[in-house]
Amino acid sequence: MTDVSPFIFDGPIPPDRVIGREEELDKLLAWAREGRFLGLWAPRRFGKTSLVGKAAQLAGDVGGLTFVVVDLYAVASLADLVIRMEAAYRRWATGGFRRAVASALRETRLGLSLAGAGITVAFTRPGETDPLPALHALLDLPRTIADRQGGRVVVVFDEVQDMLRLDGVEGLVRSHIQHQREVASYVFAGSAPGLLAELFGDRTRPLYGQVEPVHLGPLDDDALADAVVRWFAASGRDPGSGLEPLLALVEGHPQRAMLAAHCLWERTAAGSVAGWREWHAAADDLRARVDLEFAAMWERLPAPQQKVLRAVVAHGGPYKAEARRVLNLAPGSARDASRVLIRGGDLTQTGGGLRFVDPLLGDWVRRRFGTSD
Repeated sequence: MTDVSPFIFDGPIPPDRVIGREEELDKLLAWAREGRFLGLWAPRRFGKTSLVGKAAQLAGDVGGLTFVVVDLYAVASLADLVIRMEAAYRRWATGGFRRAVASALRETRLGLSLAGAGITVAFTRPGETDPLPALHALLDLPRTIADRQGGRVVVVFDEVQDMLRLDGVEGLVRSHIQHQREVASYVFAGSAPGLLAELFGDRTRPLYGQVEPVHLGPLDDDALADAVVRWFAASGRDPGSGLEPLLALVEGHPQRAMLAAHCLWERTAAGSVAGWREWHAAADDLRARVDLEFAAMWERLPAPQQKVLRAVVAHGGPYKAEARRVLNLAPGSARDASRVLIRGGDLTQTGGGLRFVDPLLGDWVRRRFGTSD
């Protein structure tokens, strides 16, 4: 029988595979129990969805909290938002909670349902169906359910920054959730730090000052190393001397760590220990997997952003005199391009300056353009 790699890199991981994050989990659950609103912020592929899944499992184990996760990725309209919310309740509601939700939706007589296509059918009928009544009903569900059977609902808006494109939705959401603290908690999970700062940090926005932020950073090397060794051992392998360079390359990036570990696992025969030969082959495999992705991304970037990324690799930042001279990068252009890259989650600002969120992108730029120009 062929072994299957234990390293999941192509989507959210099961709750029992979440590495570390104990502090973040404790805070998420503690604030949820108290009816508080939390902002869960991290770059893409840093494990927000997996962390929420782990929190939902733990909440189910102790009882009293029911999670409903609404996927807002690329949400296109109010009608689309209604469909996403209905689908979230369909997926996450179980047992008595599901029966209560199904009954409440039927009573709205708006086409909402936990069975079949639900509201989607109403939106495909001739004539335009106004999504607002259905959206109000869905936003009211936590209170409706609490009035029927008690309990607390934790509603997670995942990739909440994509909601920003829908006019008026922020105010509508706030008009409901501000009156639900005794029956519901809300988690606003997002992956574009600049947009999230706008959503919650701009005094003119409806949700200004409404959430406690939780930031997911890179994984701890010790926790990551322990998981890699443990999952290698479960299939009769040992990462051996490949472990340290793997940790150094991925810099705690969760998804990149799993992809790198998968590549090393595939290069390590069952019953053997990985050495430098296996690691170098795995590193080549890893880079081959991401090269096309980064090349396509690079072609879409404006020249000032390309120069900033090259400056971070070759000169330690875009504001160094040498970077400005060699790359013909004006200070104003460097500042504006850096802001866009930080806003989009490609770079992050640390005490030591700018650094790549995805270390494999930094590795690609270094390989493509060298460390000096």
